[in-house]
Amino acid sequence: CHSSTTKTAPTLAEIHNLYANDAAKVVEWAKAPQRKRMRFEPMPSFAHLGEARLKALAGYMLQRAAETPPQ
Repeated sequence: CHSSTTKTAPTLAEIHNLYANDAAKVVEWAKAPQRKRMRFEPMPSFAHLGEARLKALAGYMLQRAAETPPQ
């Protein structure tokens, strides 16, 4: 859902801008997301993945975002 060009979810660049130094906030959001794009369905909770997996995913997303050149 999150890529460099997506319009249905925040882009990796948006996520990086919001949470670049705080992967814990990405984890917090993934556990209890709120609606970002009113014309699209809200993101489901990913709390079922557990803390360790969510931390790994958050780190990966932020790393990928940092490596992706701005468009």
